[in-house]
Amino acid sequence: MRAGYLSRPFAEVEPIIDLGLGEVRLGLEPREAPAHGTRYAPPEGFTALRTAIGARHGVPLEHVTITTGASMALSATLASLQRPASVLVPRPYFPAYPAVLDILGMTPLFYPVSSGATSLTVADLTALLRADTRAIVINFPGNPLGNVTDAGTLAAIAEFAAGHDLIVISDEVYADFVYDAEAAVIPANRQARTVHIRSFSKVFGMPGDRLGYAVSSPELTERITRMHWQLAMCAPAPAQVRAAQLLLADLKGSSAQRRATLMRNRDKAVAFLSEAGIQVALPQAGVFLWLQLETSAGDSRALAQRCLRDAGVVVAAGADFGVGAPVCLRVSFAVEPDDLMEGVRRLAGVLCATAA
Repeated sequence: MRAGYLSRPFAEVEPIIDLGLGEVRLGLEPREAPAHGTRYAPPEGFTALRTAIGARHGVPLEHVTITTGASMALSATLASLQRPASVLVPRPYFPAYPAVLDILGMTPLFYPVSSGATSLTVADLTALLRADTRAIVINFPGNPLGNVTDAGTLAAIAEFAAGHDLIVISDEVYADFVYDAEAAVIPANRQARTVHIRSFSKVFGMPGDRLGYAVSSPELTERITRMHWQLAMCAPAPAQVRAAQLLLADLKGSSAQRRATLMRNRDKAVAFLSEAGIQVALPQAGVFLWLQLETSAGDSRALAQRCLRDAGVVVAAGADFGVGAPVCLRVSFAVEPDDLMEGVRRLAGVLCATAA
């Protein structure tokens, strides 16, 4: 007996009479509604979107699976690892890394990254390895630091991972927003044990659609797809249709315009904060400023609460990214320019008063 919906091959075969899922529609959908607008999408995503993504990365569509946001691509990839498992993770980190590992009963092994030129070495990684280490997460450009790295470092990481039979999970969500350097990523068509994770939220400005994807070998792609189905079923069908239209329309010009606006925002915000006596490193990529502060406010969470209470500005506490000291804040510059400068002005008032 066939196992149901997941037993169908990872390809769209039409026409299909699907008696495996509980799509309770029964005349509630207008006849003129889009064919895929109110139905479950295939587990791996629509062929048109996967083909467009594959063309962008230089791989066949069998290497691509569509997920409910990049966060679910990460979760499904981690969930597909053999247990027990530990995973090498950068610090400062995107908060989902240790959170998802904790939910899955896996152990994060933290290695340090910096906002300047990468100081990561293979020796750092080797010292952390355990017998149950299954993967390494790399994040270039990084969140929250906006750090990038060079092709040589990535090649060394890939060689290290291959030598220890590790899967490389490459978080590349901000790869389209690099300002002062070239973004180096492991080529998608060369590393069979690398999972490249991307998001439509940033470069295409569609965060509410919750759409991401993973690019890997066909074997890993199938494993991630099956795990994603168990966790979230399929990515939203209407979002996939919109994303395919955006990719097929070729938004290189729009992406470049968005990147230029972000770069201007970054430079204005850094200049204003510097004039106010608040030192902040200029991020090479991403959409965040990382403020390291000399303050008596106690800790970063208390300071973030004060920014909200006294200035009406929401920022993220450094403690949420694994940094207890010094006191740090993550500040987004991915907002309208006028709103950014008003927010930065209010923020500077609180920070200057705290340092006094």
